[in-house]
Amino acid sequence: MNYRVKLYFAKNKFFRRVLKILFGIKYQLEPEIKQKLIKKYASQKSFIDVGCMWGVHGYFSFLAEECSASSVVAFDIYPATAEFNETHKKRLSKVQYINGDINSKVSTISLGKFDVVYCTGLLYHVPDPLYTLARLRDICSDVLILGTAVIPEMNGIDNFSVYYPNLRKKQRKLWDIKQGGQLAITTEYDPLQGYGNWIWGFSSSCLESMIKASGFDIVESHISPFYSIIVCKLSNKPFIAVSGDWSEPDYKENIASYKF
Repeated sequence: MNYRVKLYFAKNKFFRRVLKILFGIKYQLEPEIKQKLIKKYASQKSFIDVGCMWGVHGYFSFLAEECSASSVVAFDIYPATAEFNETHKKRLSKVQYINGDINSKVSTISLGKFDVVYCTGLLYHVPDPLYTLARLRDICSDVLILGTAVIPEMNGIDNFSVYYPNLRKKQRKLWDIKQGGQLAITTEYDPLQGYGNWIWGFSSSCLESMIKASGFDIVESHISPFYSIIVCKLSNKPFIAVSGDWSEPDYKENIASYKF
C-alpha cells in the first residue's frame, strides 16, 4: 500500500471505527493501559515519573503512590503546577517533586536509582533519543515503562523514522494527527521552544531497536499506529552506550582475529 494512503486511513476516525466494528482491528491503545501498567509494576517499588507535569500535573506520580509504591519522585524540567500542588496538599501526599532535566548528567547523578522508571510523552521531543534513553538507563535498576508518539510502519522497511524540524509545509501536513499543538508539525520548527517541538517520528520497529541498543530487554509491547508503550528491563548483556559519554571498549581481541 502507498505510504501516503496508509497514513490517510490511519488518521481517519471513520475508517478506524469501521475496521474496529468489522474486523476488531484497534487503531488506538486502550485508554487505561498506562494505569494498568503502573498498577502492575509500582507496588512496593521505588518509582520515578520522568516528565510528569505537562498536561497531567503529576497524575501518574499520584497513581503510583496510590498503588503502594514504596517511594515516588515526580521529575520534570517544568516547575510544579498549581494543580499538582493542590492535589499534593489534598492527598497529604508524600510524592517528592524534583525540578531537573533528564538529559543533564548532574540531574541523573543526583537522582540515584529507581526500581521503576516511568516516562511517557517525552522521547519524541528530544533531539538525541539514544542519549535520553541512556540517561533513563542511568537511573533505572529494573523496569522502564516508556510511552511515546510513533508513526505507522513503512511496508518492507524496518526502523523507519522521520525528522520533523524544517520539513516543508506540505510534508508536515502528512504527520498532523489533530492532537493538540504539534509544534514543528502544525507550525514551523521554533528553536526558542526547545523540548516543546516534536522532533522525531519513530516507527515502532525503530523505537524497539533503539531501546535494545540502549541496554534494555523488551518484556511487553503495546503498539498502535501513532502511540506505543514499551515495558523493558535492564539487559544482562554487556552494554556500552552508543550516544553521549563514550567508554572505549577493548578492541584488541577483535582486531587480532579480524581478517583484512
